[in-house]
Amino acid sequence: MTSRRPALVLLWLSGLLLLGAVPAIAQQDEPAAVEIAITDINIARYPDMTVIVDVGNVETFDAADLSVFQGLESLDATATPISQNPVPVGIVLAVDTSAATEGATLEAAKAAANAFVDNMRPQDLVAVVGFGESVDVFTGFTSNIAALKFAIAQLEAAGPGRLYDGVIQAADLYGSVGDNGTLERNLIVLVGSADDGSEATLEDAVAATEAEALSVYGVALSASEFDTSGVEALAGSSYVEAPDVGELATLYDDIQRSLDNRVVLSFTATEQAPRDVTFEVRYQNTVASQVVSVPGFIPNSGGPSVTAPPTYAVATPEPAESSAPSPGTLRLISVLTMGAAIALLVAIIGFGRNTDVVQRRLTSLSTRRFSRPGAENAADGEDGGFLKRIPLLSRFATQAEEVADSQGLLQPIANMLEQANILWRPGEVVAAAVAVAAVASIMVGVFQSSLLSGVLAFVILMLVIAVGLRFVASREKSKFVDQMPGTLGLIATSLRSGQSFLQALESVASEAPEPTSREYQRAVAEVRLGRPIGGAIRAIAERMDSEDFGWVVMATDIQREVGGNLAEVLDIVADTMLQRNRLRREVKALSAEGRISAIVLGALPVFIFLFLFTSNRSYLEPLIERTAGWIMIGVAITSMVTAFAWLRKIVNIEV
Repeated sequence: MTSRRPALVLLWLSGLLLLGAVPAIAQQDEPAAVEIAITDINIARYPDMTVIVDVGNVETFDAADLSVFQGLESLDATATPISQNPVPVGIVLAVDTSAATEGATLEAAKAAANAFVDNMRPQDLVAVVGFGESVDVFTGFTSNIAALKFAIAQLEAAGPGRLYDGVIQAADLYGSVGDNGTLERNLIVLVGSADDGSEATLEDAVAATEAEALSVYGVALSASEFDTSGVEALAGSSYVEAPDVGELATLYDDIQRSLDNRVVLSFTATEQAPRDVTFEVRYQNTVASQVVSVPGFIPNSGGPSVTAPPTYAVATPEPAESSAPSPGTLRLISVLTMGAAIALLVAIIGFGRNTDVVQRRLTSLSTRRFSRPGAENAADGEDGGFLKRIPLLSRFATQAEEVADSQGLLQPIANMLEQANILWRPGEVVAAAVAVAAVASIMVGVFQSSLLSGVLAFVILMLVIAVGLRFVASREKSKFVDQMPGTLGLIATSLRSGQSFLQALESVASEAPEPTSREYQRAVAEVRLGRPIGGAIRAIAERMDSEDFGWVVMATDIQREVGGNLAEVLDIVADTMLQRNRLRREVKALSAEGRISAIVLGALPVFIFLFLFTSNRSYLEPLIERTAGWIMIGVAITSMVTAFAWLRKIVNIEV
């Protein structure tokens, strides 16, 4: 009896061991639990919502088994794999380029990365980062396959592996994209050695991936033994090893399939009030939930439809004012009126000119009402200009000339007309400009039904006319100055050939281009009428307002008084002027950007104000109807004028 007890005890212990082993064996055969996670919820078009779900540990995934619940209420949802959805997937390929991956390992990684890029969708964005001796971004996020393959080809092995710095650099790429909720954020890290030399720590790298909500996939490249704890901590359950470099392509396929297990669920929520709502996504027996603050919505009335009785509209005649032109048409007419006024003034001035320039200027010597420095005062003649033929306009021109003379503007206007070769009296030009601008401004004021519009039109037209005349005069003056070295060379050549100084001037008058020939023709004609040669050429300098030609006159007078080789002096002066003109052009080219900036910055506020005043006047009403607005306008104009003068002073370099 005693001998049977040890056997019973052994049998009892064996039974306990077998009972404990059965659950262990069953646990080993049990498959891994399904994982499901909500990675993004979009309520921008609430109550229409989209949810991106990541399903893991599933061999055969069927999106139809997914269901969505709002609290306890089941919602109808449409499941679309992310590969078939326009939602872009962002992927950073972070490749270890340390010396440990040199050779076949890195080449296999490149080949697998190229195969991965070939399978990307057009809307996906991929970036390439290499971390070895340094951390380099070979390309930012792009969907250009050629650019990505070029970046992958640039990967070269050197130095230690700075894993943590590379991960932080990859996370920073997503940070530069901003808060883009529609971009799926993934990081694939290919590691061939343990971290060595990173400035950051493992904790810093993990914090960076969590801050950007990255899904990290870690792949060990090297068959050699190294500490993989860092990449395992970063990737978690998404860490895999490739002891054979040939398995990299297969691992990439597995990672791409895991990306394809992401599904976009589209559904319509029913919660109408703004509040926190719990949404659940269920797959088989696994549930993922997230609380969302919804904004609520106003539903359409769901009552029965009632057919309204027919109604009949009584046609009423349109009011008489509806046939008036639209505001846009009136603005167009106003602009055309101002353009026609300028064209009319140009036509009047153009038709008033005589084609025989020399004869016209010779006649004007005895008919000009104004005096010029260096010329005798001329008496009134019979032909006083184009407007002289109309008595009323002639009196108006005479009064305009007297007003301009009293204001000290007569001589500047006369000089400008001389330079522009406009054979009109200053009073005639002023009268014509004022008359045309006044008529045009009255028409603009009538069309716009605004006195201010008419005043602005008058001011603008007068400014345009003044700027146009000054532009023509400046162009003629520039031509004269540019032609001066050649003119002096021609005079010097004529003097060397034995001609007199007057004959040399006649050669210039007959052979030089305009406007030089015109001015010298007048000088020769004045000499033939009895004026001294010195006074005649001095008058050219005064009419053209040329300081350079004033030097020529001074040199000529000295040489004619004391004697000497005038031809040699003219050659020296011509060479000096040529060098000055070349330097002047160079300075003008270098300061062109500053001048254009001053013009654009000065004109832009004016044009914007005029555009808004004509197209959307109500927008400017607070500015032009309040005292504070006028103060702001005054300050703005003062600042603009000061800035324009400052810029002009900077770029206006005297040579």
